[in-house]
Amino acid sequence: MKWVPKSPIKSFVPKRLNVLDYRTTWKFDFIVCEFVMDNGRRVEIEGFDSFKQKVVKFVLTDKKRFSYGLMNDIFNVETQERFDIEAEKLANDLVSQVLSDSTSASPNGLGHTVEEIECIETIQKDGHKFLLITMKATGVSGSLIVEVPFPTF
Repeated sequence: MKWVPKSPIKSFVPKRLNVLDYRTTWKFDFIVCEFVMDNGRRVEIEGFDSFKQKVVKFVLTDKKRFSYGLMNDIFNVETQERFDIEAEKLANDLVSQVLSDSTSASPNGLGHTVEEIECIETIQKDGHKFLLITMKATGVSGSLIVEVPFPTF
């Protein structure tokens, strides 16, 4: 399924945060649900990769259980009409997310980085189903695609 808005869903959140400024974190494999290891040590990522991982983490986090979560029913829909509704909700959540600890000196939340959402679609790849989110983000020229694996629960 594929949803493309008539015009991109844009962020109006002030104080932009460049993807290159995302902090170092441990790389997580959301398909096997474990940290990525190299020679017995957790692999660290930062900047662009850290931003993409944060998008995946927030999209896969249940919004009913955690205030920062963005997961909605998009992973459970069976019709294009319902997919369109859930994709639009998710797009609006992505561009507007500001976390409670966000300040002007230290912005926190995807709405500070995601500039616009251009498309959300599902694909099958390597035996797994993914949600592809095409967006523009502060600090990236052109569009980027974030692959969110469908939850396995």
